[in-house]
Amino acid sequence: MKNGLLIALLVLLVVIVGVELFMMVSQPAAAPQTASQPASFTQPPSVTSPPMPTQVPVTAPPVTTPVPTAPPVTPAPTAPPTAPPTVPPTTPPTATPAPTAVPASDGSFQSSTGTNLNLVVSWRTENLGNGTTRVYVYGTVVSYSLDVMATGVTVSFGSYSARATGSAIDVDNSSQHQTSLFSTSLDVPSGTTGTMTVDWAFNGSYSGVSLPNVVASGEVTA
Repeated sequence: MKNGLLIALLVLLVVIVGVELFMMVSQPAAAPQTASQPASFTQPPSVTSPPMPTQVPVTAPPVTTPVPTAPPVTPAPTAPPTAPPTVPPTTPPTATPAPTAVPASDGSFQSSTGTNLNLVVSWRTENLGNGTTRVYVYGTVVSYSLDVMATGVTVSFGSYSARATGSAIDVDNSSQHQTSLFSTSLDVPSGTTGTMTVDWAFNGSYSGVSLPNVVASGEVTA
């Protein structure tokens, strides 16, 4: 089988070589090339070209390199201002004014019984300080002959009052006579002004006139 393959290859090679030789023998010889004269060339009249417009150099705008922008800085949160504590104004202590001294005063008043027997009241004041005044009260009986036992006496001055005991009196006199009946005192705010009333519980009669009480009143300023 190998021998047959070799014979086929040799036959093919012979055929190829034969074809090549045949083509070479059958190719006509190339005619010699005659040098041809160059054709004459007539220069056309020159044409004046219109002047080219002057070109204005175009300057490219400078390229601006953008500056990198820093990212926005977020401010740190600001704590709200703390108001300072309100300090209440210090009020200086108010000085207590010294009490105004009330000058001492005195006076008198008497009853009006319509008889020859009356009660005469005398009073005077004394400033004790601290806004207090002491009022001293004295009672005197003015009469002719008089015989009376000890009885009570009430002194009223505004909302203040004092009690005393009237002395027993035994007078046999043909002329008018003054006999001490009582003395007392009461403390009131300085500057108190009002009516003082003295009530003597006489519980009798005089010159035929019934006198259960002998009352005297008058204005007093402490």
